[in-house]
Amino acid sequence: MEKPAAVFFDLDNTLYDHRRAAREALAELYRRYRVSDTGMTVGAFSRLFFDVNQRMWLELATGEIDGTTLRARRFAELFALAGKPPPDDAAALGREYLDIYMTVSYPLPGAEETLAALEPLVPLGLLTNGFTDIQRPKVARLGWEKYFRWVAVAEEMGVFKPDVAIYERMCAMAGLSPGEVLYVGDSPAEDIIAARKVGLGTVWVRRDGPEVARWAAAAEADYEVADVRDVVPLLERVIG
Repeated sequence: MEKPAAVFFDLDNTLYDHRRAAREALAELYRRYRVSDTGMTVGAFSRLFFDVNQRMWLELATGEIDGTTLRARRFAELFALAGKPPPDDAAALGREYLDIYMTVSYPLPGAEETLAALEPLVPLGLLTNGFTDIQRPKVARLGWEKYFRWVAVAEEMGVFKPDVAIYERMCAMAGLSPGEVLYVGDSPAEDIIAARKVGLGTVWVRRDGPEVARWAAAAEADYEVADVRDVVPLLERVIG
């Protein structure tokens, strides 16, 4: 694409190590609720959560469930599938997970250096799936507000990835047409495929995982990198 007027970033698993933070929170729940009594390992428990969670986020994006339901039901289902009856108040269990999750902060290697290098070159935006009470404090803990001209959280936008409307609304908020924006994300389904449908240029920070195997063939990003740090030399070439 031609020189972009702005670059928008995804947050979780693009700049921030969400899976590491989630695994730590899940390991603590595993310990507190003695999930090992079922014979399930902590690794299997975490993998099961990610499968359940991804499916429910897609249900949220399509309007099949709302955010309150997601936050409660994903843990009720997780514990049921693990063979460990959850506490009666599944919503409280969801809040317990988030309370633990919010005690840690794990930027991915090179994320801050990437933002610091790009911010003088091109206006940056952050478009993250998720809920305001989790994502905005996360960005604040990282001290990254200074890098972004625009920050948008899906809950505030009234629509969740991979619904293409979230990209349209982000571009409108920035006063830009989709063709003027380059979007950087890790998820082939939620980031790359959805952004391309609207007409944004795309950079896929490709990571391993079951979602990648499922959606990779359809991603067709404009650019593909193995590490977020590779976005800097890529943008320097694109910007000229």
